[in-house]
Amino acid sequence: MNAIVIAFSIKNQPFTEIVKKLAEIQMKNRSAVLLHGFMNRKTVVKMGYDTAVIDALHAYFPWQFNFYNPAYPNPVFRKQMADVAVALGATVYVIGEIIDGVKIEIDGYRERGLEVVQIPLV
Repeated sequence: MNAIVIAFSIKNQPFTEIVKKLAEIQMKNRSAVLLHGFMNRKTVVKMGYDTAVIDALHAYFPWQFNFYNPAYPNPVFRKQMADVAVALGATVYVIGEIIDGVKIEIDGYRERGLEVVQIPLV
C-alpha cells in the first residue's frame, strides 16, 4: 500500500496555489492512501467554514484516514498519525510554510525518520 501524508496551513497562503500542489502530488501518487488531520466535513459545516479543503482532498484522494476527532480537546491525533505513517512507510508532503500545527506535525515525522518533501507555493 502506498501511503502519503499531506500537511499545509491555509493561514496567509493562497488556497488556489495549494490546490495546484495537491493535484501534482496526486499525479505522483495515484493509488495512495492519504493520512491527514484536517477537520472532517461535519465539523467544517457545523463551524460555518468553507468546505474547499475537504472538497479538494476528497476530489484528489478518495482513500483517506482522517486523524481528526472533535470530541477531544486536542482533536488532531498527531502522534497516532505519525505512528501509522511510520508503519505504512508513508512519504510526507508539506505544502508551503511550516508553521503552527503543521510545524508540530512535521517535527514528529522527522523525529521518526520519515521522508519529508517540502513543496514551496511559488
